[in-house]
Amino acid sequence: MVGKMDSVEIHIFSDAFIVAYGAVAYFRYVNSRGEVGTSFVMSKSRISPLKKLSLPRLELMGALIAARLWKYLPKGVLWFGRRGVFCGHSEICLCWIKGSAREWKQVRNNFWIPRGRQVIKKVISECLICKKYALKPAKQLTGQLPRDRVAESPPFAVVGIDFTGTITIKEGDQSCKKV
Repeated sequence: MVGKMDSVEIHIFSDAFIVAYGAVAYFRYVNSRGEVGTSFVMSKSRISPLKKLSLPRLELMGALIAARLWKYLPKGVLWFGRRGVFCGHSEICLCWIKGSAREWKQVRNNFWIPRGRQVIKKVISECLICKKYALKPAKQLTGQLPRDRVAESPPFAVVGIDFTGTITIKEGDQSCKKV
């Protein structure tokens, strides 16, 4: 692109998948003729942990990588691109980031609380309504079935009858006896 740059922004994209997550930073610039161009700055990715995490949690970890990229960029690069734009496509992750930042901003306007973010996270974690929204569905544990019930076999090859005993009645006897 030729010409004077009218505006320069740093765009940082984050994304996650089951096997990995990461972020990439680009310059986006517009010249005096209105032409738009981009240039790669840097990227960072990580492999997902062995412990299986939910996709929204991985998206949040990708957003953390994006924030660290922004912090890591040299001061000269940050001066060159005066505006930063963070992009991700997880609405849940966006709510989590916005969920504690909004409360912190409201409290910070009136009070100074040391370790305020940790206090807000603790309050949110103890909130009954927040807990209900954060719950995961329960997993039903099932007992081990006998081999006859899970193996393929023709109909009526295995028949089971449940009983606790037999009852015998003698002729002429008025009483019943359980054997």
